[in-house]
Amino acid sequence: MDAVQKRREAFEQELLQKEKERREEEKQRELEQHGEWTRQEERFFAEQLRRRSAIRIREGREQPIDVLAKNVLVLESGVYDDPDS
Repeated sequence: MDAVQKRREAFEQELLQKEKERREEEKQRELEQHGEWTRQEERFFAEQLRRRSAIRIREGREQPIDVLAKNVLVLESGVYDDPDS
């Protein structure tokens, strides 16, 4: 009887350990997925900022931050000719 009880306790401990590992793996997957969503969201908002700035520049409604954005857009488009090259 004692052996059966010990095996049952060992089995229950094993089940608890497996459940704990499963929860930790699930938590890790959620953190990875959340990180990817965060990166996608940041890229989206950065692109929206660039687009809004480009529209304001095009329509002649520049704001002070758009001066910086205009320089970035020029550099990204490759229109800028580097005098050092």
